[in-house]
Amino acid sequence: MLAVKGLRVSLTTKNHGRSILRDLSLNVQEGKVTALVGQSGSGKTTAALAMLGLVNFYIQGATVQGEVLFEDRDILRMSRGERREILGTYVTFIPQSAYAGLNPFLSIRRQSLEVAARTGISPRDALARFKTLLGLLDLANTEAVLDSYPHQFSGGMRQRVLIAMALLNNPRLLIADEPTTAVDRTRQVRVLDLIRSICDEDGLGMVLVTHDMGVAARTADYVTVLLSGLVMESGDVDTVLKNPRHPYTMSLLTSLYHVEEPTPENQGVLKKIHSGCPFANRCSFAVDNCWTKLPEATLVADNVLVRCHLSGEIPVISHQLSKNTVPLPPENSVPIIEIQDLSVSYKSGLSFRDLFRKCKRNPAVQQVSFNVLPGQCLGIVGESAAGKTTAMKAATRLIPMENGRVVFENTDITNMRYSALRPYRARMQVVFQNPDASLSPKMHVADIVLEPAILHSTYPDKVQAKAAADELFAQLDLEPGLLDRYPTELSHGQKQRVAIARALVTKPKLLFADEPVSAVDSYTRSKILGLFRQKQKERMALVLISHDLEIVRLMSSVTVVMYKGKVVEFGPSEEIYKRPIHPYTELLMSAVLTTDPEIERGRRTKPSVAKEMEQASSMCPFYPCCPVRKDLCRTNQPQLAEVKPGHWVACIDEGRSKMTLPLFFF
Repeated sequence: MLAVKGLRVSLTTKNHGRSILRDLSLNVQEGKVTALVGQSGSGKTTAALAMLGLVNFYIQGATVQGEVLFEDRDILRMSRGERREILGTYVTFIPQSAYAGLNPFLSIRRQSLEVAARTGISPRDALARFKTLLGLLDLANTEAVLDSYPHQFSGGMRQRVLIAMALLNNPRLLIADEPTTAVDRTRQVRVLDLIRSICDEDGLGMVLVTHDMGVAARTADYVTVLLSGLVMESGDVDTVLKNPRHPYTMSLLTSLYHVEEPTPENQGVLKKIHSGCPFANRCSFAVDNCWTKLPEATLVADNVLVRCHLSGEIPVISHQLSKNTVPLPPENSVPIIEIQDLSVSYKSGLSFRDLFRKCKRNPAVQQVSFNVLPGQCLGIVGESAAGKTTAMKAATRLIPMENGRVVFENTDITNMRYSALRPYRARMQVVFQNPDASLSPKMHVADIVLEPAILHSTYPDKVQAKAAADELFAQLDLEPGLLDRYPTELSHGQKQRVAIARALVTKPKLLFADEPVSAVDSYTRSKILGLFRQKQKERMALVLISHDLEIVRLMSSVTVVMYKGKVVEFGPSEEIYKRPIHPYTELLMSAVLTTDPEIERGRRTKPSVAKEMEQASSMCPFYPCCPVRKDLCRTNQPQLAEVKPGHWVACIDEGRSKMTLPLFFF
């Protein structure tokens, strides 16, 4: 179906030229999934864009060579008109950022009809199929989704809407770039199983770009491992993931959740080595030849392609998770921020007239309260649309709150004028989930990072501000040369780290980080978390928002679990993770992917359409999905109650023994 031969992408700027992708070759068969895996900046997204013939639309000055044959037609040699006939109809694309694929000015209904119009399907049939896909992706209230606009959704909901649009026209080939990074763990497997079932039943071919080896294990048939634009290992998923030959593949498989604080010795460890293997500086098996000569890709046993001087001579390595000590704030510390009974709601009306009349309001956050001490990390977890990001935006006064009180550094900022808030902005920074929405595409990276420091006069002069930015770049393993580029020239993981550097350059006392490591590989993640840990030791407070419970467990001393805008469990992190009480918390704990393809194939489920259930105000919000619900839960809404010292739970049956959950319960 798709044959990629000798694909190369190079970029020439006014200062220098460099290769982004070097000699990539792969095949995608009908009904099969080929995964491109690797760390941030390895060339995965560039490869996906090159297969679509869209590199020059995203990266100015890029040169593409090679062949991309779709059903024996070279996409790279097609005219723009010929390419338009194929893309969106026979070949569809799911970008990593849902913002890049959804028009903020059009409703979801209108956008879905525009997509379907390419195939000539009637609007009625198109909407019927689109509603079915939304239901399969756990968006049950389809009419409300159709009449909504992208900004009214959470990041995970936007991503699922975009996936439904990509599947709407029954494409022959799907290229998906990190399609589940914005989706919570419980829905991630639902999305992956839906796409896999379409591949099996309808013959859909798929190129899956991911940094998550568990996602590749659950979905893929073949795996290609990339580093610095080079194929380091390639073969069928069982062979590559169960018996890896390349040390880089082993590191991706065995790097567990850990924190690596920045030191002078480990900063800049990813600096490129042009004459040798790009993994030599991190490889524990490297010999002299690895530093001076780039190894050739050779075919070894089991039809696996490996680029390593020592292929076949390296034993499989494993890393043990070192115990990390979460920094605790000093006793008798005064909270740096206090959130009391925070509530936020949105208008349900969408037309222009609704701006001037009263409409029903839909609650997004309801009576959320928490405190954060200097040097403490508080984690907020929950599925997509749980209200995590909305609570963060309201707490930082980026959106209006309906009720509640926010006290920052002993000052009530709840009703403070925006002009009066400006001095507090430098000390209370935010890392947003989607860097594309927070980084100006018309500014150089250096100007983006330095702008807040100059605006708030954090440093005496620009020279010292530039030195601070350079230090943050080194700590985040970003090359100094990136400062002269535009955000569109960076990978998603690099953009995320630029956004983190921008937030930290003002030396904040409090940082809200919304999914800061969801789009990066395990190695880069350890660097980012290590920098956060170092800042905590310098008394910076951190509010870490994530759907990855292991990340929050690793970093936080206190965890808040949210569901549908409400706090359902709150307490010490280790207590919650070892002995969760609320059924929803236990459900989140169970949704963990392994890197064993055989196990993951056995866990695949056939997705079913989510049914909309009326949610009464007196009902427990988790009642429709709870596997241990009782009649009492239907008529009584539980309130937070302290079941142990410092451990609060909103469950009528908080004293029950631990339930037995299926591995994935929907």
